[in-house]
Amino acid sequence: MNRIKKAGFGLAALAALAGLAAAWLLPDPDREAALLADRLGAAVGQPARVAGPVSYDYGWPGTLKIARIELGEIGWLGEIAATGAALAGAAEFFGRAGLISGDAERLRFAGDGVSFERTLSGDAWRVEGTLAGRPLAVAGTGATVAVQWGDVAARGTLAWQAATVAVALALEGSMPLAVAGLFDPRENVLEARIEGPVAGLGTVSGNLRASATLLDIAAFELAGGPFAANGALQQEGGRTSLDLRVGDTDLAGLAALAAALPTGDLDLRLRIARLAWTGGEAEGLVLAAARNGDTLAIDELAVRALAGAQLRVRDGQLDLQAPDATRFLRGLGLGVARHLGALSMRGRLAIDPLIYGAVLSPLELSLAGQRATGALSFRDGRLSAQLAGDRIDLGPFFARALVAPPERGPLLTRSQTARAAAAAQPPPPGPGGWGRTPLQFDLIGSSQFDLALAARTLVFDAFSLADAQLAATFAADGISVTRLVGGFWGGRLEAALRLSGGGRPDLALEFALADGELARLAALFGNPQILRGPLSLSGRLATAGRDAAEMAAGLGGQIRMSAPTGSIEGVEFSGLADRLGGGGRAPDLLELGRLLARGGRSDFRNLAGTWTVAKGVARTADTRLVLRGGVRDLAGDLVGDFDVANWRLDLAFGLSAAANAPRAVVGLAGAADRPRVNLSVQLPGQAPGQGRAPSPAR
Repeated sequence: MNRIKKAGFGLAALAALAGLAAAWLLPDPDREAALLADRLGAAVGQPARVAGPVSYDYGWPGTLKIARIELGEIGWLGEIAATGAALAGAAEFFGRAGLISGDAERLRFAGDGVSFERTLSGDAWRVEGTLAGRPLAVAGTGATVAVQWGDVAARGTLAWQAATVAVALALEGSMPLAVAGLFDPRENVLEARIEGPVAGLGTVSGNLRASATLLDIAAFELAGGPFAANGALQQEGGRTSLDLRVGDTDLAGLAALAAALPTGDLDLRLRIARLAWTGGEAEGLVLAAARNGDTLAIDELAVRALAGAQLRVRDGQLDLQAPDATRFLRGLGLGVARHLGALSMRGRLAIDPLIYGAVLSPLELSLAGQRATGALSFRDGRLSAQLAGDRIDLGPFFARALVAPPERGPLLTRSQTARAAAAAQPPPPGPGGWGRTPLQFDLIGSSQFDLALAARTLVFDAFSLADAQLAATFAADGISVTRLVGGFWGGRLEAALRLSGGGRPDLALEFALADGELARLAALFGNPQILRGPLSLSGRLATAGRDAAEMAAGLGGQIRMSAPTGSIEGVEFSGLADRLGGGGRAPDLLELGRLLARGGRSDFRNLAGTWTVAKGVARTADTRLVLRGGVRDLAGDLVGDFDVANWRLDLAFGLSAAANAPRAVVGLAGAADRPRVNLSVQLPGQAPGQGRAPSPAR
């Protein structure tokens, strides 16, 4: 029992000794906090007092925590944590010489968006926080600092001036701007003057104000670059607002400005007094746009004068009105030589800055009297259009109007008006009725343009396609039509062609017509009633020429035609078949004419042949058909040529009932739409051409 009492007394004594030791060895948190506040105040020359709860972490090393210290005019500091030798004193604040040393000792505080840490073994220090929405890190040794603000780096000095810090920094990289001003840690606000070169834009100067959330560069000016400008810039909450006024500039200056625009979300208001480029200019340009992530929306775009046109975009809707499309397109640098009349474009505009692209959709377009709807897009320097219309005439885009109506001028006399009207008329057609109006294909200059066109009726010259679809690429060296389909001559035409530019364009055409009508072919020769039945055509043609007449004269290639069934109207061949195959005397010319003039209808089958075209003349030697006669059939052979360039025929159509029987020959010669008809009978053994009147010389 005595041993137990002695043991209990010993434990109580040890506990008492431990308490006394703790009271003597461990610091008093309130006393240490007051001491730290006094030393901090002395270091910065401001009265300081502890104004928040104090606690002590008795780990190793122990940490004193003060929730709040008020520091004179500077205001207050947030959470303060001091370890190691900091408990025995305080360091100089923000880069002053240290009073305490120790390898693992440090002092740090955290306030509104800013943290400060000081290693007590030397005079190195570091500040981290947020300024104008960007992460900020400032590291220094004494008064010399290195700053990293977002992707902007700078070096310079800091110097305390009572309650503020004097800042002198030089930015590093492509914009070596000089920043000089004052930082107020009470408000966490920097006010400074910035000056220096900006890559590609000249020298900038302006007034800067920055806080934890806002960057404001007010009344800045640009000089010594591609243009002179002034404006203001703000960044707040990750969004930038730029208001810029530019005097005179060109496309190179505009490109330099676009490259220098800040990344991220942007509200832009841009005013340019005059924007010039080769061959054109714009005056009074106003642009208000907003960039959100990867999209750019134009709230307003207005151009007072743009090569005689007016352009306006408001709330994303574009409206372009050009009374003279030729003048407008020339002003844009496109070498257009033909008169195209007025141009009107209306549609909703969307811009994608990531791909340097824009889309105008839905679009209403009127040009050269043609109206279409659809979409127009520009991407990576390439223009594309998807258009649809009711009736589209391609003629105005290929045939040049030699004289455009004058823009203005004095009143003309009657004779002057008559001469001007005559001069504006196209030249008279050449042989065969082919046009002499020069052809040219420079509608878009050197730009590349992809067109997808759908039309209820597509017209070019005397030809038209129903429910047509066209896919083409326009370039400086010509036009490539990869797909042309539509209803033609009662059937379906599929074609592809290549048309080169220049003063004497080249044409290469490949085509196929299925289920057409023979009557449409006969109509070319002035008698659509003579032939009935389906028609198929296919071929390849090539030519070159300054106008349609020259192209017709230079035509070359091959055409294949076929008609499995059909009829010849107005002629009944059954009696002729009986006379030619009866074995008796061959009919004379009078009887032959009487047999062919009785009227009626004759059916045929297996009409097929090949036409070889060279220098504008198509020739055939193998076009054959079988006519259904009375008792026996008649075999028909068509030989001769068709002069496309001069629109003349020289053909012989020979009919026979058997190999050794007489042949009736129908000759067609002269103008293709009104040829002279010659009849003859060719007896067995006669050479081709004998027994018929000679064709007239061309």
